[in-house]
Amino acid sequence: MSAVPPPVRDLEFLLQCGSILDLGSRLGSERLLKHAGYREDGAVVLADARRVWRPAPVGGEPRELHLLDCAEPLVGNQIGIHPGLWVHAAAPPDLDADATRSLARAGVQSLSVDSGPVGAGEGAWCDQLDLPLPLVVCATYGPSSTPDELVARLERLRAARSLRCLVWLPESPGELVRRAEATDGLLDARLMAVSRLVLPPAVRLRASWAAFGWKMAQFLLTCGADEVAGWGLEEARAWGSTLRPSCVVGRQEARAGVVEAAREPVEVRGCAWES
Repeated sequence: MSAVPPPVRDLEFLLQCGSILDLGSRLGSERLLKHAGYREDGAVVLADARRVWRPAPVGGEPRELHLLDCAEPLVGNQIGIHPGLWVHAAAPPDLDADATRSLARAGVQSLSVDSGPVGAGEGAWCDQLDLPLPLVVCATYGPSSTPDELVARLERLRAARSLRCLVWLPESPGELVRRAEATDGLLDARLMAVSRLVLPPAVRLRASWAAFGWKMAQFLLTCGADEVAGWGLEEARAWGSTLRPSCVVGRQEARAGVVEAAREPVEVRGCAWES
């Protein structure tokens, strides 16, 4: 399905005015009948050099430790406090392969790379796409993002050897978004579908209900998304503390929503789940 993606000009056309029904048929029914991952709110513990917090006011057992600061002393300290959790850390702009291996020895299991807004083009993040740890890459877009900018970002990520998951986030989501800054739901769906056509099958696409709302994130499972999740490291890096999640979803509702979307739910634990 993604081995030979459509030509760039076709991708740009699909992003601009492609039919959702046509995109759905291109994705193929076989993939849509397989598993889909979920990571409910309450499954993540966030930490930086100053504090440790749960980003959503719900219960549940944490499965992942997300570190906004990946200094090795903090990594070791937090792993000692939270043993057994998958450790996902923010990659600083100057992180290189040797430093990544050192973090892996300290206990970090995956890295978050923030590729920034698509309108900014390429940057230092490009040098991190082949770091020797599984990568979750975040990219942001808005209503003024052009098809060629979106396709250029996808083309750059398609060859990334360490990429395991791509998270598309609107530049201004959540409760404080102004109407002029909101992305169109049709663009969100087209972008997810085109991304699934472009990227290798081993790369997962995540729909964030912290960004899109629960029902839209659930719908995106039918547009090529492989997993749905709440607030975590990628959202914290993209939006900081000024925005709040669009909604909070617990484990039971998340599992039921995946089933409702005709997929078999799998509990996400970092990059460790099998699709």
